[in-house]
Formats: sequence, C-alpha cells, structure tokens
Amino acid sequence: VVSTQSTGKQAKKEEIQLEKEEKRKKAAAVPPLVTFKLSCPGCGAKYQHQNPERAGYLEYTTMMNWDASSSLPCDRCEKVSDSEHHQMYSISEKRFSNLLQKISQKRALGVVVCDILSFPSSLPPNLPNIYPAGSPIILCLNKCDVSCD
Repeated sequence: VVSTQSTGKQAKKEEIQLEKEEKRKKAAAVPPLVTFKLSCPGCGAKYQHQNPERAGYLEYTTMMNWDASSSLPCDRCEKVSDSEHHQMYSISEKRFSNLLQKISQKRALGVVVCDILSFPSSLPPNLPNIYPAGSPIILCLNKCDVSCD
C-alpha cells in the first residue's frame, strides 16, 4: 500500500512539473505585455502590441527597438499618412451614448465637424442634449475647398 501511494505522489509531482514546463514554453513563445505611458502622436492612443486591429498598435520588435525620444506613429496612423489608406473604426451605440452622457455632464468646449456638402445629415440631431446650455461650440466645416464659390 505504501509503494502505491508513493508512486501516485510521484506521478502527481511529474504531472505538475510537466504543466509548469508547458506554461514556461507558452510564456516564452508570446512576447510579454509591454505598455508605454507614451501615445501615438497621430491618434493619441496608448501604444500596444497585442491587437493589430486596435489603435496604437506597434509590432513588439518595433516597440523594443524604438528610441522613445523620437516621434513614432502607430501602424494605423502610418498607413493613413503613407498611402491614404484608412481603416474604419466603430464603437457600439451604447458606448457612444455613454461618452456623450459624460460630456453632457460637464462644461466643456465642443468641436463639431460637419460635411458642408451634406450639412443637414452630418449635424448631430441631438446637439442640444450633448452639450449643456452655455457651453461653447466650435462648428468646423469640411470640404470647403470643393464647394461652389
């Protein structure tokens, strides 16, 4: 009975050791999460290397070899500036509403960007609900260069 118990304990120790070794191998294969307090000069997102679809993405090797004293745009901003390539970005309606609700609770400067060629449809219909009364608003019109004189 004693030898069976010691064999079982030994097998359990070996199993635990194998699990630890597998975890070490997995950890070595995935680069560690690196976070920077710095952010992209183009979009303002904090740098990250986990998700290429999110703003602020830089490859792990780029992050490790980068001299933080120089300006470096994230991959998304680099694509936009180099090749006029853009990436659609969307947030859920609930998150957008939550962001607007936070704005409406504070006195803040509002900047509204509208397309002059489709002004009625680009002006937010709930603008008075977004910015509290008395808050200053700057209205920016886009595409003025292509409108008629």
